[in-house]
Amino acid sequence: FISISTARKNELIESFRIFDQLGRVVKSEIYSDETINIRELKSGLYFIEVVSNKGKYFKKFVVSD
Repeated sequence: FISISTARKNELIESFRIFDQLGRVVKSEIYSDETINIRELKSGLYFIEVVSNKGKYFKKFVVSD
């Protein structure tokens, strides 16, 4: 599992997308919970795009067995 949140005041997360190293979307959801289940992802490097009412943010993360 990973958690996403914002430190900005009055910012609301709306949705997120997770991309693999080749830029393919592997998970995309409307944001409903601070915790995201990533158990189905294989080991590797991923990027998450978080969409909020204030803009878009990108972060990378690694999944390992």
